[in-house]
Order: sequence, then structure tokens, then C-alpha cells
Amino acid sequence: MHRRSKVFCALCQRSEETKITGALSTKDEVTAHEHCLLFSSGICCESSPEVDDLFGFSVEDVLDEVERGDKLICHYCKKKGATAGCEVKRCKKSYHYPCAVQDGAKTIEDEQNGCYGLYCLKHYSQQQSNSTAGSPSVHSNDSSSSGRTIRTARKRPLSESEKQEESPSKRRTGDWNGMVSADPSDSAENETKPESDIILPLKSDLDESANSVPEDQFLHLSTVTQAIRQSDEPRKDKLEEDGEVSPIDSEAEEFLLEGKDITLDIPSSQSDEDWEPSTAGVHGQEDSTSGEEETIPLTPAKSPKRCSGRGRGRGRGRGERRRTSPSPIDQASTSGERWNDVDVPDIEPPQIIFCPNRTPGPQLIMTENYTPVKLFQLFFSNDVLLTIVKNTNEHGSAHYSTPSKPWTNIDLQDMFSFISVLIYMGVVKCSSYTDYWRGSNLYSLQFPKRVMAGRKFLRMIWALHLNSAAMDAENEGRRGTAAFDRLGKIKPLYDEMREACKRNYHPNQEIAIDERMVASKARIGLKQYMKSKPVRWGYKLFVLADSKAGYTWDFFVYEGKSTVNTGKGIRYESVMELLKPQLLGTGYKLFVDNFYTSTTLFQDLLKMKVWACGTIRSNLIGFPRTTENSLDSKSHRGSVRWIRKDSLLFVQWRDTRDVSLCSTFHRAHTGETIKRRVRSADGQWEVKDITLPPVVKDYNQHMGGVDLSDALIQFYKVLHKTRKWYKTFFYHFVDIAIVNAFLIHKELAMAKGQVPMNQKAFRETLAEDLAMMGSAPPNKPVRGPAPAPVPAPAPARAKHHRITYISGDSTAGRLKCKNCRKKTPVKCATCDVSLCFLAGRDCYNDWHVANKFWK
Repeated sequence: MHRRSKVFCALCQRSEETKITGALSTKDEVTAHEHCLLFSSGICCESSPEVDDLFGFSVEDVLDEVERGDKLICHYCKKKGATAGCEVKRCKKSYHYPCAVQDGAKTIEDEQNGCYGLYCLKHYSQQQSNSTAGSPSVHSNDSSSSGRTIRTARKRPLSESEKQEESPSKRRTGDWNGMVSADPSDSAENETKPESDIILPLKSDLDESANSVPEDQFLHLSTVTQAIRQSDEPRKDKLEEDGEVSPIDSEAEEFLLEGKDITLDIPSSQSDEDWEPSTAGVHGQEDSTSGEEETIPLTPAKSPKRCSGRGRGRGRGRGERRRTSPSPIDQASTSGERWNDVDVPDIEPPQIIFCPNRTPGPQLIMTENYTPVKLFQLFFSNDVLLTIVKNTNEHGSAHYSTPSKPWTNIDLQDMFSFISVLIYMGVVKCSSYTDYWRGSNLYSLQFPKRVMAGRKFLRMIWALHLNSAAMDAENEGRRGTAAFDRLGKIKPLYDEMREACKRNYHPNQEIAIDERMVASKARIGLKQYMKSKPVRWGYKLFVLADSKAGYTWDFFVYEGKSTVNTGKGIRYESVMELLKPQLLGTGYKLFVDNFYTSTTLFQDLLKMKVWACGTIRSNLIGFPRTTENSLDSKSHRGSVRWIRKDSLLFVQWRDTRDVSLCSTFHRAHTGETIKRRVRSADGQWEVKDITLPPVVKDYNQHMGGVDLSDALIQFYKVLHKTRKWYKTFFYHFVDIAIVNAFLIHKELAMAKGQVPMNQKAFRETLAEDLAMMGSAPPNKPVRGPAPAPVPAPAPARAKHHRITYISGDSTAGRLKCKNCRKKTPVKCATCDVSLCFLAGRDCYNDWHVANKFWK
């Protein structure tokens, strides 16, 4: 809590102590009203009450309730922090407790049994009307019988079919958090109310509702009346050691209280000697290795609220999914599980043998010299471009030809010029296509004018088509059937790009799979929305990339929900679609995020000799359900908890927040540390070494392969707005080809000990090379290397080429060297060409010798 001049209740944020709120109590700098605690829906006092003070509630439970209430808004004051709710399930009203009283809500309380609740005014009136009709409802006992007003929660009457049931064990049951009972001293009330009307809520409903006991799921407790009246009829069942009174009447009731079904969970042997009840999951009882149980006092003095039917979590925050109780399989899997810390040694995982089918890296001759345009043509070959040219001519003549402006067929050289201008547009940004051909002082761009006429470029943009008209018509005839291909318009180029990416490079041992978004707001069913991505609207691609280089090795476009249900889900199927051991090999380490991670996927990958690592969601099937020794509010930064299940390792690590990971090839801990800034006890920040699990280190290092590829694409992307969805994919495929070609160039240069070009220089060189291969417009030749000047007859000294500074300064006004493309402050005044003249880079003499000015 914040330090203030007054203390404030953590639940209702009020400082006054009134008859409504009750007294304030403070413990460990946490303050709360007595009634705010008693009537909160998600807090209860487990086992025995705590003291000194906070009215017996633990500080951790109060803080958890404050955190839960921050997600709910009070129906009365419209502020966050509502923790009290109506007992009727369908009612969605949540309040601060004082606001509930001001809104007319009616409270119910049973001090003797620790039962507290409230009804909103609307449902309290309905309960009263039901009471007049003869059904039980919220009521007040006669004050003459107990000396004070005691109210109990409404009990649902049984239907005729339910009255005919032989045993409560035939009903769907779950764990029970406590006991709701009437005042045992009120004998008259107990005599008039039949035992069959005492109903208890199910555990599965405790997490489903924020405010109420479900009206359609109750537990019939005709066998619990002896426990309720234990003050008059002492129990005969004793515990083995302490001899306390047991609240259990029968074997069926004991199964009921432990969340079991007597028809399903009863042991095969019916003898009392062989049967031992499980105590796990029953609130109010402590686990014991000797199999003994502790009883719950049934007639306590005034104490905090026990774990009753309404002592449950809200579970109705905005955007939260409905939670269910753990299945019997999950409950069985948690028996004997315990989170370990770094003091417990872990086993050494099996050694990974990396056996790729090809040598990792570019699948080219490493000693050859490859220009940028040659590397680009590994992905956009002449055959691919000729197919696009053919389909574009066919589409243009059919849709963009008029008598006044007939369509003029384009050729391969036109396509080279077209792609050259597209790449140039990715480097030099303008808001409109026509700006690149404007002649004003602000838009005097010479390169597009020399490469291609503006009108021709626009006509090619409009008519660009990737598939033939015959294939489009054939595919359109299958619309509405399973044979319809939603990606038919991009299929020729789409398939060729995927094959080229896999053919020209083989990834290293560490690979990553993630989603990629291609920005678009076109009105088509392929468009997806992902709020956690930088690009929220667009087409989703599943990508497998090399973690070290960022090379896009394979990808596929998400077409929407599949009509074929394999039972595994899109997460599992997308990984299996991209990961092909018959092409990659074995021994690979796959890194994924929590969207893909599942125990089923990791175990199946292990059978394929592919190891996996990734973050995992704690509510996933297969994740350890036990909370014994897990991270809690008292765990410090750097705390590590782990559990190993056969080949799967689950790790919890606390940094700025808690993170859970799963791996099949890591150890839980190796003693490695990392520096973090933490706040010391005196409030000062200091740098400390905290434990770093190896699974976290490797995940942070190798998970960013797809993100690296995305970043390289976004720097100088050629993507433009368009009304045709397939053109968006054409632009993206050009970007993939350029980035992959650049990464291959980078590895080839480093293998030969050379300094590679950066991506901008690579794109600029590629644009110039494609322009040289293209068709320049008439009377506007592409600017190439300057021809060798013919020296005029002159005195001997005039033949010398003078070196001068470009701007009279050694740093300002530098230009790119004509020979090496790096910045230089000097030039040849005679040739008017900027050239380097340094000890290690004598481009001045090299260029003049190459152009035969001298030998």
C-alpha cells in the first residue's frame, strides 16, 4: 500500500470505521475492514485462523483478493476493486461491500459456522417471493431462539427425479472447500427444515461464477446432518493419534468431501483395511505422510469466514476464459509432484547428435564471385519472370486494352526494369507513384526516369498477374467445394519461392518457428487480426527461419480454419508442415513461443529426433498442476523452480515477471548467473547476480530468427498499397528474395574474409544491375560507368589529373567513391569523379588504370 496520512482499507479504499464496514485491522502494512473481508467472494480462511491480526485472514489471501478485485468494477460507484457479489449465479453485479449496502443489498451471515454472503436488492426480492410460495429462501431466524439475527444462504429444493436418487455419490461431484450449516442451537428451525433441502455447491462451479452458487449444480447432503448437529450427537469416529472428532459420517460422505465419485473412485477391494482416503485438495485438512486426517471444528467461536460454497474466485473478469476443475487424469498426475529448486540436482540430458542432410549454409560454390543480381535470380529466375510476363500480357490485353490505348506487350527486359524501380522505391520513399517522375525541384529523381517511363510502370502495376486466366477460371469453378484453392492466384510464384528458399540454403542447428504478418486491409477472408503483433491487420504466414542468420527457409500462408479436423490443432499442424526431417536431417534444436508449445508436440518431435524448447502456458494440458514449493509472492527475483517428467523439463523463473518454459534438451540449472538491477532492503537500486537457467538463456538467444528476418524486410520493403490481394504477396515475395540473397551474400563474403555490403548498399547495387539488364526508355539511356575521356593535345603538365577536395573540407560534402562505393572527401578534378585516395584504399590510381588513363 502507498504510505498516506491515513490508513485505507485495501478492499474498499475507505478509511472510516462505521457499523457497515466494521473495524479496521492492519497486518504487515496491509489494512482492511472486518466486513469487507467477511463478505468478499474470493477469500476464505483455510485450516485454522491466523491472528495478530487482520481478523484471522492471511496477508497473502488479502493481497490476492485485492488483485482479483482490480479486474472488476463496482456496480454502484463504477470504480475498480469490487470484491463482493450477489449469491445468484446469473447476477453479474459486483460491489465494494459498503457500496453493496448503500445499493440495498441484503447480507446473510452465520457467525457460528463462518458463512457470509449477500443478495442484491432485485434477487433478494425474488427470494422473498419464492419464500411466500413455499420454497426455501433467505430468511431470518427468530431472535428468541438464538439472541441475534442469523441468516443462512438460500437452499435449492430437490426435484422429484433427484429425490428418487439412492445416493449423493450418483451425482456429479467435486472438491468441497468447507461446510455451510444452520445454527445448531436453533432446534425449532432444524426440525421444520427437512434434511434433504440442505444443498452444497460444487467445486467446479466455484471458478465459473463470480457471485453465486449455481442453481443447476448442487450437492445433496442428506448424509451430513450428523456433522451439522455434532454439538448434540458427538461423533464416534476418532483419528488414530489425536482423537479429535471426525466430521465424516460414512464412506460415501468421505468420498463426497474429497471430490470423488463413489461409483468411479471406490477401490477394487471393499475392505476397510485396504482403503486409504486421499487428503489432497480438501481445504481445511493438511497433507500427512502417514495418511492421518485432521478434523475441522464444526462449532467455532466468532472467526473469519470458512471455505464455504461462496468462497470462490471471481472468474468473470473481462477477457478471461472459463476455468474448469482439473480432470481425474490431471489430479492423478500431480500426486507426488513437487517443484524443485536449484538445491536439487538435475539429471544430465542425452547428448544431441547433429546430422544435417546437407552442409549448413549457402548451397553454392563458396569461392565463386556472385553479384547481387545473380543471387537475386536464384529466387526470381528467368523462367519465373517469363511466366509472370506471359500472365501479365494476357491479363493486360483482356482488361487494360482500349481502342485509343491498346495494350503493348511487355518482355523480360521490361520486367527487369520494373523490379529495379520497385527496389528503388523501397530505398527512396515517396507517398505516390507519380512523385518519382515529377520534374519539380522537390522531386527531381533521375533514376526512375532513366530506367522506365512513368506511364508504362503504372500500366504494368495495374495489369500485373501471377496466374493464367485459364487456371483462374478452372479454380473459380470449384468455389464452394473442398477442391477450391484460396491461394490459386499466387500459386505458381508461391510454390516456386518456397522451393527456392529451401534449395539455396540449409539452416544451422538452431531454428525457430513463428508467425509473420504481411500488412493489408483488403476485404478478403485471408486477412487476420493479431493484436500482439506490430502489424495487426494482414495476412498471417507461418515461417521457419535460421536462428543465427534470419534466413527464411520455409513458410506457408494461413488460409483460415481447416475443413479437415486432425484433432491436433493449427499449432501442432503448422510445426509439422514446416519441419521436415527428411529434408533437414536430425538433431535440430527448435525454438517456439507459447502459441505452439505443447507436451504432445514436444514428445512427437523427440520421436523424430528433433529437440524443442519454448515458453509454455501454465494452464496447458500436461503442465504440472501442483503448487507445492512453486513460485509465490515471497520468492525473490531470480528464483528457479523445476519439475522433470520423463524427457520433458518444466522450469519457472522469476525476472521482472514469472515465465514458464518447457524443454527436451536442457538441464534445469547450471549455476550460471546474470546481472540485474534490484532494489535492496534500504530502497536503493543495486546490481546483483541472479540465477539464469540455461533454458532461458538459449531461448532468448535463438528464438529471434523470424523476428530478425522481419526486421530486415521492414527496413526497405517494397510493399505498396494495392486493391488486389495477390499483388501484396508479390511484393512480399520480392522482399523475401532480396533479404535471403543479401544473407547469402553476407555469408559468402565472410567465408572469403571480405567485408560484406550492408543491406541498403546491396539493394542499391541490385537496382542498378537490374536497370542495366532492363530496357531503358528512348533517348534516355541508363547511366553506366563514365566513358574514358579522350585527352586533348596539351602541354605535358596538362595531362596530369589533379586531386581536389569536393567541398574544401575533409568530412563535409563527402560522396561515394566510383570504385568502392564508400564515402570519400576527394575527387579527380579532371574527370570529375569522386575517388578514394588513402594508404589502404587507393581507388584513385586503380580507377584510372582500369579506364586506361595510364598504366
